[in-house]
Amino acid sequence: MPGLTIIDLEDALIDRIKAQLSYLKTVESYGGQLEGDLRQLAVRFPAVFVMLGAVRHDAELDAFGGTYGAECIFDLAVCCRNLRGEAAGRRESQGAYQILDGLRQALAGQTLGLAGAQPVEPDKEEALVIERDLVIYRAAYRLGMQWELE
Repeated sequence: MPGLTIIDLEDALIDRIKAQLSYLKTVESYGGQLEGDLRQLAVRFPAVFVMLGAVRHDAELDAFGGTYGAECIFDLAVCCRNLRGEAAGRRESQGAYQILDGLRQALAGQTLGLAGAQPVEPDKEEALVIERDLVIYRAAYRLGMQWELE
């Protein structure tokens, strides 16, 4: 098994997002911060939360060993609150659309400095919550890792 773990991948994503989108007030691993009454969230906005969504495993074996790979899909929750309304939360400076664009620019094609990691690929973006003053989007990114089996 490799030295590269899912925690390494998640931490590298968080570090890259913090470095490239410095205007974000919160960038961290998702741990239930968006649960409960959305009007009472104790979150500093704008925020991005990162969590593993799925993993697909792949092994190619032969008589001389082989390779093992995994494709991880990470979900990024992009959260913006704007008292001027949901349209402002989506469209204004530091709104959801700017953050989604920034994430694509910061992550697409990056290996995040991790040996054995394949380039990050954008997968899907979708609206999850559109309320009076709060918008939450999901941005999914694929990140593969591969290593030789002994």
